[in-house]
Amino acid sequence: MKSKAIVAAALVLLGFAANAAMAQQRVNVPITNKEWEQPFPGFRIAGNTYYVGTYDLGCYLIDTSAGLILVNSGAPGSYPLIKANIEALGFKTSDIKIITATHGHFDHVGEISTETERRIRDMRRDGVQFLNQTVLLAKVNDDAEILARTFAKCHEMGVRPYYLFQGRPVKGASHFQVPLCDGIRIARCVNERLSGIQKTHKYIMSHYTGKIEILDMGEDGRVYMRYHQNKDPGKIGRIFSRPYVDGACWLDDMPNA
Repeated sequence: MKSKAIVAAALVLLGFAANAAMAQQRVNVPITNKEWEQPFPGFRIAGNTYYVGTYDLGCYLIDTSAGLILVNSGAPGSYPLIKANIEALGFKTSDIKIITATHGHFDHVGEISTETERRIRDMRRDGVQFLNQTVLLAKVNDDAEILARTFAKCHEMGVRPYYLFQGRPVKGASHFQVPLCDGIRIARCVNERLSGIQKTHKYIMSHYTGKIEILDMGEDGRVYMRYHQNKDPGKIGRIFSRPYVDGACWLDDMPNA
């Protein structure tokens, strides 16, 4: 077995055993999506699985003979709502034995709990290396201050941010996409807030043709990019551009001209 492994930040979240109060010890940052803290009644999904989240944060409770499992612990300020849903369904938070997470990376500094940070530091002492990729999401983290604090906090814990991902045009989730003109501005403002050694991430579009680094918007109204990865080694590092179209969020939204 290798003494060192490179592990995505997601792994530190999966399978964490912690009590609910500890999981809610988070960095105090403004919530940009108020629906995260909007109440939504809990209900039984099927069998021993229940929905206990808020209007826009999916949290689930699984009732087992060995105790309760809480899947996702919410965002700052949402725990009282989650707790109320759990109790309304006839359960006790004191019976929660395990808290896990379905979210595989840090998109928002508010997601980094005290317990998560402690576990990361413990594992780093054993030689584990952590990387993190963040997805740029409208009305969630499309704010330079939030992203800069997220990246800075990752570095403080020894987690290296390596990608800021442009949201993909996924069916049912396109409302999370940020126009490229806004994304470029945000990415620039993030770097203005970070020190030199904290600028380890690249603003990336994970396109089917390869990973494309989004560089800048030129005075000529074109978006300048280059291939960070491509099946054709000859294309890696090659700069190309496309004329920006209002509202464009993806390479295919811009004409190949």
